[in-house]
Amino acid sequence: MSARSINPSPFSDWVIIVSQIILYIVSVVPLRLFARAKRRIPGNIRALGGGSLLLANHQSMGDPFVITMHLPFYAYLRILPIRFPTSDVMFKNRLLNPHFFPLLAFLGCYSIGATSQEKMLALFYTRKLLQDGYAVFLFPEGRISKESSVQGLQKGVEFFKNDAHNIIFIRTHGFHEGKDVKFLFKKRSITYGDILPARLTMNAEQMHQYLNTL
Repeated sequence: MSARSINPSPFSDWVIIVSQIILYIVSVVPLRLFARAKRRIPGNIRALGGGSLLLANHQSMGDPFVITMHLPFYAYLRILPIRFPTSDVMFKNRLLNPHFFPLLAFLGCYSIGATSQEKMLALFYTRKLLQDGYAVFLFPEGRISKESSVQGLQKGVEFFKNDAHNIIFIRTHGFHEGKDVKFLFKKRSITYGDILPARLTMNAEQMHQYLNTL
């Protein structure tokens, strides 16, 4: 069984690209107004493209959209179609991804599996995507954290660093706060680190330290 056949998307690349462009156009202004986050864009942001691996800390369910919607449009276009490994529970949620219209799949998401075997196959599938020139967005903490600091990264993140064309670490601040009225007045930021070459010598602990200092 090939890695690509493990988690085949029901939609073609062009369908996902169009859906992600529409998503950006429709949601970029509302999401930026809601987040009210200061952003830092690196000088070499144009190095992003197919095969880029985006690694970010995870503070809220909306992180994938908030983070990508804060990219400049030209940088966003360069990484399409971007693929999002998603927890099996969320991917099978009937409201978010109903069978009659699998919205999450339409937007480029795919399940990381529920069993140990499925998760292992998903790792190989993700690596194959990077090798084939797809940009992949990962949350290496493996879960949403309500802490202000970055939690320890899963060892699996090291599995991809030699297959990505380049790597960017993204650090969000302030999105772990409760989504109440006070959230609107909190200071938040999104820091996009410099685009780093593939084959990093950093291990998971060193990646954790680097991400935590952004």
